[in-house]
Amino acid sequence: MTGEAKPNRDPQSPADPSPVASARLLASTIRGDENAVRELTKLFYNELRTLAARCLAKERRDHTLHPTALVNEAYLRLVGGKPIPIRSKAHFKALAALTMRRVLIDYARTKPKAKRVTLFSVAVPDQALDAIEVTDLIEELRSVDERQARVVELRVFGALTSDEIATVLGVTSRTVRTYWREAMAWLLSKLRKHEG
Repeated sequence: MTGEAKPNRDPQSPADPSPVASARLLASTIRGDENAVRELTKLFYNELRTLAARCLAKERRDHTLHPTALVNEAYLRLVGGKPIPIRSKAHFKALAALTMRRVLIDYARTKPKAKRVTLFSVAVPDQALDAIEVTDLIEELRSVDERQARVVELRVFGALTSDEIATVLGVTSRTVRTYWREAMAWLLSKLRKHEG
């Protein structure tokens, strides 16, 4: 963890960030400006906090992390490494969501199995999986098809729409929906084998 200042909510930040300001900051990340990620985090803080709240809504009620802490931890991880060129708002949202997921997975790995949390049902009724089981399944899927695994990560953990995922991956929304259907078929097949 770095001694970098955490991104506190700026009461002056606009409810709907300016496209001009975000475009300028996105261009700055591509040029390697280390402050751009901090500024993007401030600019999109409300959206990131909403995303963190969605992630935590899938966790147990007495979870020790809260949305602000999750945003701050994700921010520290994002700025802790080498500068990241961020191509779009959707790309930034995807990076933030996946980083939040890693924070929650790391947290879950420190807890006993009985205390792990249910993150999602893989679109399968009555199928509850904990954070580590989900991560393991996605990694197994990644060995079969990298793009399908990315779509599952971005949709499940990032709550990105098909259009946003298409922007991040550089494909069409139709392709994203195809990857999602194929990934769900693969995941259902794996789950049935585990049950049988």
